Amino acid sequence: MTHTTIRLGIPDDEYLRSLFEAMKEFCRQKTETSPEYSGLSFNTGGNDVERLLNDELDAAIIPVLEFAKNSSDLSLYPGFAVSSTGESGLVKLLTRSDVKSITRLALGPVSPQDAVLAKIILSEQFEQDIEFVSTAGEIAALVQKADGVVVSSDEALHLSVEIPTLDLTAEWTEMTDLPFVHFVCVGKKWTERSLLSGMIAEMDAGDDLLPDGVRLGLSESELNGIAEFFRYAFYLGILPDIPEIELFEEDARGR
Repeated sequence: MTHTTIRLGIPDDEYLRSLFEAMKEFCRQKTETSPEYSGLSFNTGGNDVERLLNDELDAAIIPVLEFAKNSSDLSLYPGFAVSSTGESGLVKLLTRSDVKSITRLALGPVSPQDAVLAKIILSEQFEQDIEFVSTAGEIAALVQKADGVVVSSDEALHLSVEIPTLDLTAEWTEMTDLPFVHFVCVGKKWTERSLLSGMIAEMDAGDDLLPDGVRLGLSESELNGIAEFFRYAFYLGILPDIPEIELFEEDARGR
């Protein structure tokens, strides 16, 4: 039996590797017993949205902000999102000053989405109008050059400098009573990706492979968290409009 291989674009964040390996192993086992199941190959690097739209990928796991910028062409796979509820350590603001005095913010190793989260939190929670400053260097040095610095993902989880920190996903949950969604799984609209939907629906792996406070799943709570992030980003002038969120049809087999 020949199995079609699903080409899945994935981020290269180290904290997600165990999850992706579990997904790949799940597919390997299913292809041995279920002829309708596909294999799974991972693709990293490059512009996943562009490759997806050019049919070089079948699906991609991308930041929510990237989905927002391309929502007219993309739909979400039900059941898949990586999110933080409360403190997770994935996005941190480091500062030697009082948070309410921050006006200049440096960006360490951080995604554009997490920079937007920092702007939202400082604007809405602390009423600070901030500007991002362009600078480079070690984290400890960056804090000396600006009022604060934002770090995220693996760098935030393995931070070794002893500087007061503010966990931004905890601040988000306190402000909105919603999870902060880091990644979603997307495909091109008007296409059927039934086998990947089936895999996501049946796969029972995730939370135990992720850092404390981080979970796998896309429920109404995560969808509301995504919509709230879009609203704040729009009101702050980061997004030109509030994107619509469209999901692929969902059933037990994804068909």
